[in-house]
Amino acid sequence: MEALLLDKEIIHADREYYTCKTLKQKWQDVMPTGFQLQMVDAALLANTNLKHLDTLKEEMISERPSVDDFLAKSFGVCAIHENELAGWCLSEYNADGRCEIGIETTSEFRQRGIATALTLAFLEHAFSHGINEVGWHCFKRNESSAKTALKAGFDKVRDYKYYICLVKP
Repeated sequence: MEALLLDKEIIHADREYYTCKTLKQKWQDVMPTGFQLQMVDAALLANTNLKHLDTLKEEMISERPSVDDFLAKSFGVCAIHENELAGWCLSEYNADGRCEIGIETTSEFRQRGIATALTLAFLEHAFSHGINEVGWHCFKRNESSAKTALKAGFDKVRDYKYYICLVKP
């Protein structure tokens, strides 16, 4: 790849890829006290008092053309603490019984086990709705992401290089 892009400005990073094909534990066993789990659906999005709702919507359209398209073709779960979205886990690139996972925990709620609980709830929903395999990509330097994938029952499949080619007009 680097030879092909020799005369281009490129950025590359080391990444890891994990997959999961079976649910190995229940999200209810790891969800911290004081948090509620909710599906990402029209009812959730109608609650305009939720803190971080706009950030969730931005993530929903990161690989779908609209929120409505996400609701029609993808799925997700979120953790709510009082009136605040603490984190969410969304399906991406759903095709042929597979999907990828997009996950975020808001900064105030990190290091509490919410991401693991969200991932397990996501897997439970995915596997009960026709998904046979879920993939997880992360940067090699993002140890927290890799640890969450492993805690939730994912297996590491490979390391790979990620390239961004900057094209100047």
